[in-house]
Amino acid sequence: MRAAQAGGRAFGGAGDAATSGAPPLRASKPDRRGDSLRKRFTRGRRDAHAAVAREQLLHLAQTTADFALVEGCYRTGHVWCALVGATVVLLQHSITWAFSYVYVQTMAGGSARRPRFVDSILAFGPFGVFGFDQLLVLDALRLVCLDEVDFFDLADLVPTYRASRAVFAAFFQAAPVLVLHAALARARARAASPPALVFATPAMSTWDGAVVAASLTLAARSLVLAVARLRGGALLARIPLVAYMSTVLDIGAGLPLHALYTHTMSAYTLGWDPEPDELAQLCAVLSHNRSLVALDMSDRGLGDEHAMQLARMVRGNRLLRLLWLGRTTYRARSGLVRPVGG
Repeated sequence: MRAAQAGGRAFGGAGDAATSGAPPLRASKPDRRGDSLRKRFTRGRRDAHAAVAREQLLHLAQTTADFALVEGCYRTGHVWCALVGATVVLLQHSITWAFSYVYVQTMAGGSARRPRFVDSILAFGPFGVFGFDQLLVLDALRLVCLDEVDFFDLADLVPTYRASRAVFAAFFQAAPVLVLHAALARARARAASPPALVFATPAMSTWDGAVVAASLTLAARSLVLAVARLRGGALLARIPLVAYMSTVLDIGAGLPLHALYTHTMSAYTLGWDPEPDELAQLCAVLSHNRSLVALDMSDRGLGDEHAMQLARMVRGNRLLRLLWLGRTTYRARSGLVRPVGG
């Protein structure tokens, strides 16, 4: 059974064309429900893209502020703080590169088909990751379109990378930068009279004060938001936080739970027969998702015993338009033979 051009009766047309000789049809009433669903779908897609663009721009702003902080530390004589800050930024990109490299090499035993520029990015190490981040910013601003690029066997690379990247930036860059700010504040406290813990002083230039404020604010936001999202995703999937974290570190090798929870993925193909707990986790996160448009679960050994989980997921996800269930053993009584979104 191949289900679901979502919309079916919600998005469908008026019906078959009239046969010759048939009486003329009266004009049908406007499909207000279908129009409402179309508008909701369009608005949902627009909101999901806006959220991704906002996160990419804030990540770029955070990295820029941290580089400016390093330059300011060096210029004002805090050489060790500048060295630590530069090492933190480089280390974070190196860790992201390492996990990305492992993911690409483990897909299809390292023989996964992929665009040439992916190999170029990996060849440049952490600097390649930095360049790829800028490419994602351009994609978020619609100056380039990565959706038009055929990633072959790495189709989930970009959405899962976006989701994992935010976690890496929070724990391996934002958290150490907050520690660096605390160290700088302690150093200023020693020089202050009377001693006081301060993150900025009146003697700072306007630029240096703005850099400190931006770096501190963006780092704190990144860390708090990453922790909240990890905890929320783990609670939604009903798995321990450590197990949920492992799906983030896998980037795209396992279930893309975090990419679905943070709404960075628009299409997904399940590549293996899921265990019952994996299917439960996937359906739980999908019922919350507001970005996925197409889901392919064909030939995955699913049957009537999984129908209720999928039915609950379909009812909860109002943006899903295409659901493929080819070569499964569902029967009509399973409740899934109906248009998605209908």
